[in-house]
Amino acid sequence: MCSIDESALLLAVERVAKAIDRLDADRRSADSSDLEARIAEIWAMVREIDPQISRLANRYTDSPG
Repeated sequence: MCSIDESALLLAVERVAKAIDRLDADRRSADSSDLEARIAEIWAMVREIDPQISRLANRYTDSPG
């Protein structure tokens, strides 16, 4: 269940989609540290949409082994 109302949800999803589009457009010219920061920013936006989804972000931020 989402923690925000429908209009806020739509705006949040739109922000995430735009961030992903920018990341895709810039992926060839950006350095890896910039990309990592931008991916973390996108995950933060996603967590605003659904705080329970943060467990999925851990798959991308936890160090292996």
